[in-house]
Amino acid sequence: MAHPDFVWDTTTFRGAIRPGTFVGIDETNEWLTDWLDSFEDWSIEIEEVFDAGDQVVAIVRQRGTAKHGGPQVEMRVAQVWTFRDGLATRMEMYADRGEALDAAGLQE
Repeated sequence: MAHPDFVWDTTTFRGAIRPGTFVGIDETNEWLTDWLDSFEDWSIEIEEVFDAGDQVVAIVRQRGTAKHGGPQVEMRVAQVWTFRDGLATRMEMYADRGEALDAAGLQE
């Protein structure tokens, strides 16, 4: 599903806990593993999807219970996915739905 040079970009996410640009499947998996390891349980639900040609904007809700008795947390994020030749080449994460739509050239 992902191009070998896939880019996971969290620098576009205001308030990111671990902002950065992670290149390749290994770096992306490392970031995701670090994120998921902080939760006892975790789920993600797609709420909205917008077609922007070679990009897709996904509004998703994440839920999880922090490890070691932490509180349950819930967060809505917006992701802009870029595709080439049927493979995901880039994901940019945004804290705000409008920012993601703007980044993909769509209007709120």
